[in-house]
Amino acid sequence: DAHLYLIHTHKSTAMKYSDIMQTRYWTPARKFRLVRRTLLAVSLVALMAVRFIPGGGEFYASHLYPAISSALSAVSSLTTYSLEEIYVVLAAVMLITYPVIARVRYLKWKHVAITEMEIMLAVYSWFYWGWGLNYFRDSFYERQSVKPAKYDKEAFRSFLKEYTFELNRSEQESAGKRIDRKSIEKDIRDGLCEAKDRFEPKKTLFNGLYSGVGVSGYMGPFFCEMQINGDLPDEQFAFTYAHELAHMLGVSSEAEANFWAYSMCCMSENAQVKNGGYFGILPYVASSASYLLDEKDFKEWADSIDKRVLEKHKRIREYWAGLYSPTVGAVQDWTYDLFLKGNNVSSGVRNYSEVIGMIMSVREKNNKKE
Repeated sequence: DAHLYLIHTHKSTAMKYSDIMQTRYWTPARKFRLVRRTLLAVSLVALMAVRFIPGGGEFYASHLYPAISSALSAVSSLTTYSLEEIYVVLAAVMLITYPVIARVRYLKWKHVAITEMEIMLAVYSWFYWGWGLNYFRDSFYERQSVKPAKYDKEAFRSFLKEYTFELNRSEQESAGKRIDRKSIEKDIRDGLCEAKDRFEPKKTLFNGLYSGVGVSGYMGPFFCEMQINGDLPDEQFAFTYAHELAHMLGVSSEAEANFWAYSMCCMSENAQVKNGGYFGILPYVASSASYLLDEKDFKEWADSIDKRVLEKHKRIREYWAGLYSPTVGAVQDWTYDLFLKGNNVSSGVRNYSEVIGMIMSVREKNNKKE
């Protein structure tokens, strides 16, 4: 009996010790950490699958992004201020201050490094699930069933003549009319989506920084919201708004966003919006013309542009030059160029000017149909 008693007591004590250790180990904090890290790991694995499996980007854009963007926009629409900026600032502050706080609490560096990595991976995951996977869609030409147009001297001259005529006409029709930003927003977004509140530009907190690096606006991927630089001249508002709207609708390429901005604006009956479309691509048209035309032909083309357009272009360029910081701007250009090249945009920041190739390709396709 004594022998059995000792065995029973030993087993009972072992069980109690095991229960105690399990209770101590599986604290609520540990359970939460396990769930959090498991969800993050699943999110990253799924993200990589969508990113690298052929057709994954299109599946995301067509089936997942509409629901994700609507949910994020519903949250961001609760305030007129940019949640994007607030989130980025808080994430940066957390990454900078957490090591200090952790050391004050005598936490090990290993724990600090793992937590910092977890924060960065969570931001990375949110960025791509929130919008960034649109970078891995099929190209503009594949989705529009358009072949990239090869350079044809006569075709480019024909486009240039037609473009300049419409640019000058839209300038004449819009001259002297007051620019109403709200009516411009309404005109561009009407018919695109019923949830129109999600297309309202947010108030930005860092206008000076954006102007210093030459950013007129951007689409925030974390809350699917649009930011327009408060320093933006009225004459550039329509094109910039349409450009950022294209990004919100799932367009990642800067050139394609320019293409849809140009297309949306030029189809408008609003003279200010239409002029914004033609005026918006003037720098890219001029760049292409200077490269493709000889000096004499380029001068003749420049002389055919309405003087009010040239004066407006000069005034706006000087305005932005006065706000631009060459040093900060150079750093931003270099960083953004690397970012684009790392996200399936091989031409980097030069991608903006590729809009002319898209316009020419679609124009060629339409001419063949006729």
